[in-house]
Amino acid sequence: MGCDPVESILVLPKLKPHRPQPPQVLPVEIELCMPSKEDQMSCLGSGSIPTITCIEQERQALLQVKRSLTDTTRWLSSWTGEDCCNWKGIQCDGNTSHVVKLDLVSLDPDAVPIEANEVNPSLLELKYREHLDLSGNNFHNIPIPIFFGSMTSLRYLNLSNSNFGGRVPHHLGNVSNLMVLDLHCMYTESLTIDDFTWVSRLSSLQYLDASGMNLSQALNLNVILNMLPSLTELHLSRCELHSTLLVSHFYLNSTASNIRKLDLRQKSKSYELCIYENRFAMYNLERLILRANRFISGNLPDWLGQFKRLKYLELSSNWFSGSIPQSLGTLSALEELRIYENRLNGTISVSLGQLSSLKILDIHHNQLTGTIPISLGQLSNLMILDLSSNFANLTILEKLSIDSNLLTLKVISPPFQVKSLLMGSCKIGTGFPQWLRTQKKVSRLDISNASISGTLPQWLEEMPLVTLDLSHNHIGGPIQKLPLTLKSLDLSDNSISGPLPQNISEMVPSLETLILWKHTYMDQRLVILQVLRLHKNMFNDNIPSQLCQMLGLQIMDFGNNLLTGPIPRCLGNLSGMISDETVYAKGYGPQWLDTSIMQVIKGREQEFTSLTFVFLANMDLSGNNLVGSIPKEITNLSGLHGLNLSQNKLAGKIPEEIGGLNLSYNNLSGRIPKGDQLQTLPSSNYLGRNSELCGDPLSRKCPDEKSHPPTATGHREEHEEDDSEKVWFYVAIMSGYATGLWGFVGVLVLKKSWRQAYFQFVVMVKDKVLLAIVLGVARLKNYIDQFGG
Repeated sequence: MGCDPVESILVLPKLKPHRPQPPQVLPVEIELCMPSKEDQMSCLGSGSIPTITCIEQERQALLQVKRSLTDTTRWLSSWTGEDCCNWKGIQCDGNTSHVVKLDLVSLDPDAVPIEANEVNPSLLELKYREHLDLSGNNFHNIPIPIFFGSMTSLRYLNLSNSNFGGRVPHHLGNVSNLMVLDLHCMYTESLTIDDFTWVSRLSSLQYLDASGMNLSQALNLNVILNMLPSLTELHLSRCELHSTLLVSHFYLNSTASNIRKLDLRQKSKSYELCIYENRFAMYNLERLILRANRFISGNLPDWLGQFKRLKYLELSSNWFSGSIPQSLGTLSALEELRIYENRLNGTISVSLGQLSSLKILDIHHNQLTGTIPISLGQLSNLMILDLSSNFANLTILEKLSIDSNLLTLKVISPPFQVKSLLMGSCKIGTGFPQWLRTQKKVSRLDISNASISGTLPQWLEEMPLVTLDLSHNHIGGPIQKLPLTLKSLDLSDNSISGPLPQNISEMVPSLETLILWKHTYMDQRLVILQVLRLHKNMFNDNIPSQLCQMLGLQIMDFGNNLLTGPIPRCLGNLSGMISDETVYAKGYGPQWLDTSIMQVIKGREQEFTSLTFVFLANMDLSGNNLVGSIPKEITNLSGLHGLNLSQNKLAGKIPEEIGGLNLSYNNLSGRIPKGDQLQTLPSSNYLGRNSELCGDPLSRKCPDEKSHPPTATGHREEHEEDDSEKVWFYVAIMSGYATGLWGFVGVLVLKKSWRQAYFQFVVMVKDKVLLAIVLGVARLKNYIDQFGG
């Protein structure tokens, strides 16, 4: 059966497994007072009178129940003695001493459940029991006993996840006082309901959960919502519902107005839920989550606007298309609206500005276009916003992220002072937005790929920026003034003309990362610079010796330029590349930076994020016209993870004690120095124009070396030896770390004075230990990439 054109079509999702929890609607869980047979008030719950004496007939009934159960974990070991009111899981009435609560559910999720092949009929002797919980046990697929229908005093019945099977007996409809009925099955589908007529007799029912049961034959679902006036929660997820579930079958009326939570999610099939206008009467609904479902294509339904008490609405990660309906603006109680990762298009609805209680608005990853309405400025309670607009009252906003959208930004005078402003790939106009001048606290600014043209504004110097990304724009003209606080600057892929200012090291004394891809100049005096990437430019001069003054440099990438002349010997003095210890000593890395760079390590281009490239030391001079020999001083850079000198015009011998590097396509000659690293590098690292090179791993032997045909076994043994050394190296690192850590913690636990004295020391060294582990893992990954494939 299909839906009429006026209907909104939804698809019901798969339910995640969950442990059964007692519903909050249970009066008996708090306190319940009711007349007893003696016309006195009998109260249950935590306020019960402690002077309770067990009734012998009920004690014997409980012992009969115990004998019918297999209790492997001895959960019922307390069921001894004369006073059954003190037994675990038993609660008695404070006045009459009758057992009113029997709870056999274990709160330990790892415990072995109680097992039984029957439910002992002795339970009928507990004539005053109001609460019965057998959930989480194993009844080996036996049917639910018919005599449960005789327990007319029950208000709470929980048989969930107890491995009952067969058809649910209609006799449960006789328990007219029942307020909570939980039959949900998380692991099996052996329970079935073929007719819901008996449910209509449970006029006091507030909570019903039949999730996981087979309801494929139950077609009269209308009785649940139309004849249960007290029902507040209904869960029918994963129930093999009929292929098309029409709410018109429910014929919703005023009896459904108390529903606060409705769960009809299904598992594998595409179930259509067609809802007719003006018939969805669950006006008290407060929370609706339909995230990550397989909804069929369609607009967001207008009937969502009927849920006037809705506080939380999440429809994210679906296939909704069309525009945001105006009806959402009528949800005056709404505090969180999440409709991200859909296919919504058009403009942002002006009506969203009427949601005065809204705290979170998230509509990222859609196809929204146009301008952001000024009405959003009325959202004075908004704390998290994943878009942009004319924000009139967002005075507490600290982070604004609207990158990777197609939105057009028109902001005049924002009241907020953000610390992080991410507008990459947004349409913000051809020039720098003037309203940015009002941001006096922003430390991170990303307006990359935003089609900005013109020159850098002078007021940019006044902003307290630490990270500035202006890449992939059309910015031209010279660079004049920059913020003194700047640590990372990305001007790659622009039209900057002329050189960087000669005094840039004074202009931005804290600069640590400079990316000028497709730029034509570099400054030589940035002493504390850590990352200098000038890849694929047109530098056509010698490598300046002033570069050796950049003692903090860890990444130097001059690959694919037109550099000429020899490699300066003073590069061997770059302390940032000399040892691992020096790299660690640089601190905790640029936590202010959220970017990534590409580096070629051992012939493979890899991406390093800001959390990992702080541990990297790499020098890439490949693809230039460098001449002369490889200076011996390069061997001082023992902390290097990669050294690429390929595709140059280098000549002469390879220096002794040099590590893993790429020397292909040069004019080198002589014997390849012996060493574990050089002999394990692939021969391709030495090929090209190096016709005079000889020795392992090349097949070409040196004149003074006996000729032995290479064997596959020999190469395999070398690789196996190298594998063994590296594996034991990392095992030693991890074992030493574990032993040292626990030994140190043990001493601190035993000696209070040591614990106090070394507390500050632990705080200081813990991050360095973490850095050592991260570097070890990174090295192991590089090794696996080289030899594991």
